[in-house]
Amino acid sequence: MNFRESDFLAEVRNKREGRLYSSDWTQYSDSPLSDEKKVEWRTYRQQLRDLMANLPSDLDDLDDVSWPTKPS
Repeated sequence: MNFRESDFLAEVRNKREGRLYSSDWTQYSDSPLSDEKKVEWRTYRQQLRDLMANLPSDLDDLDDVSWPTKPS
């Protein structure tokens, strides 16, 4: 892995971690979300966790990362 590739992967991880962090509240027991919405958010969060394993090896631009769709 070259320096540019490791920097790119670090950026993807940072963005992913930010999205996970900003959605933590959706899983708290006192969250105002319905159980159905919590499941949607749980699925989204799992897709974020799985992102790194499913990232194409030739990808090198953050604009080309296929992020999961955040629940509404």
